[in-house]
Amino acid sequence: MIVLQSQAACRLDEYFEQPLQFIPSRFMNLKELNPELKINFPFGLGHRACVGFSFAHAQMIMALSKILRNFEVSHHHEDVGVINRLYNEPDRPILLRMKPLEK
Repeated sequence: MIVLQSQAACRLDEYFEQPLQFIPSRFMNLKELNPELKINFPFGLGHRACVGFSFAHAQMIMALSKILRNFEVSHHHEDVGVINRLYNEPDRPILLRMKPLEK
């Protein structure tokens, strides 16, 4: 079994500026990332890329946009840490407050 530790690579300053900060905009345009690094491509690249990536990505964007269009989402609890296994797992329940937006 081969396990790639892309999470460890994503925490290195040599690949990402401020790697420990939550900056979602850094992944908004993947073409701006150095394609030679191939640090964080969980669905693969090229001919061997996951055939379901486009569908999964579209579904995720649609679900998130429907939630954000209809609710104010906030988190008023202590920070959530991560338990590292072969996948990441929160170390406590993630409690979000979803307040319906006025229409």
